[in-house]
Amino acid sequence: VGNLDFTIPTDYLLPGMWILTDTAAKIEQSNTKAFLRVKIDVTDGDGSPIEGDVNDKFVEEIARLANINGWYQISDLMTGEGKDTQDPYFYYLGKGQQSNATSENATLAEINCVSGAVTTSILGDGTSTKTVNNCMQIPTTWTNDVAEQTIKINVQIEAIQSWIPKKGDVNNTTTNKVAEVQYAFEEAAKQA
Repeated sequence: VGNLDFTIPTDYLLPGMWILTDTAAKIEQSNTKAFLRVKIDVTDGDGSPIEGDVNDKFVEEIARLANINGWYQISDLMTGEGKDTQDPYFYYLGKGQQSNATSENATLAEINCVSGAVTTSILGDGTSTKTVNNCMQIPTTWTNDVAEQTIKINVQIEAIQSWIPKKGDVNNTTTNKVAEVQYAFEEAAKQA
């Protein structure tokens, strides 16, 4: 919760500029391990969705940086009343996964916060040195059409205990499959 301020060398963005986007989730010490998911969306100054090339370029850069850090959108995971909408969340599967191989049966990585607080990078690597792995590039294809555009990148991080019983299993066998953990996140949201 709150605003993340990007430090840039000028008062405005320029095409081709690299912006350090060090964003992370800090999970405090807990009695159980945790599963994480993150929703990232791009809006204008009024909170309305940005459309077209401006949105597409940011979505592409966000996915690239998230994937480097082990966060993936699940290609066949649906949400909504009729399960008719692509799930917008990135789920933490751990570094080194193949984004094109992730499915609703993918295994989530547990955040082991039992011994102490854990910080997990989302968009960046926790360093202040600018590299292609922790910076977002402003597209060089942009023209003056977007010169007055206000852009907000909203990051919503959710955590839930990693002890998740399989849906409909009376034996309380635990699961770490994305689709079943998605169900637990949705149920928890209804209770909040």
